[in-house]
Amino acid sequence: MCIICKGRYLQHELIRLQNINSSIVWFQGINRSFYICDICIDLEKTIKILASRFKIDKDKVNEDIREILANAKNSCK
Repeated sequence: MCIICKGRYLQHELIRLQNINSSIVWFQGINRSFYICDICIDLEKTIKILASRFKIDKDKVNEDIREILANAKNSCK
């Protein structure tokens, strides 16, 4: 389930992330994680929700999300 829109998707359709040391990163195999759908990953409200949920600065969350998206696009090439 996407934590932003609460939409239910198949697991392989979601992006699995986690909060480590006040940074949003790809899931690393241990500890808690969360899922975001492809639609919500690009929305401005996602940054606000993640920043308030994990008590991280909005700019830091925005930077982390952009880095994750850039890495995802590079790995698809």
